[in-house]
Amino acid sequence: MLESVLDSFSFLLSWRFLAIGYGVLTLRYVVIAGGAALVFYGWRRERRIESKIQSRWPRRSDYRREIGYSMLTFVVFLIVGIGLLRGPFGGYTHFYGEIAEYGWPWFIGVPSAA
Repeated sequence: MLESVLDSFSFLLSWRFLAIGYGVLTLRYVVIAGGAALVFYGWRRERRIESKIQSRWPRRSDYRREIGYSMLTFVVFLIVGIGLLRGPFGGYTHFYGEIAEYGWPWFIGVPSAA
């Protein structure tokens, strides 16, 4: 029993899937979170001091810790995502590879409904 479960997760050892998935998650994080950090903590920083909840600004160690936890979270999301698409539970999920297969209303509507 355990061997069959481990065999079905053997795709996780594929460096290609891990590298591409981790790269995509990291890129999204840098663009979205990095952009928000630049807007709220970099650009016109002195004007935002009145609207802050905490009086002190984050130290470099605070940024490093938060980025480290985010990178660790990527590993969890990556394993769950790949597991849902290609793992032993892959038969319970459906991945629509081509938008033209069902059209744009379906592509936008299904995730919205879920």
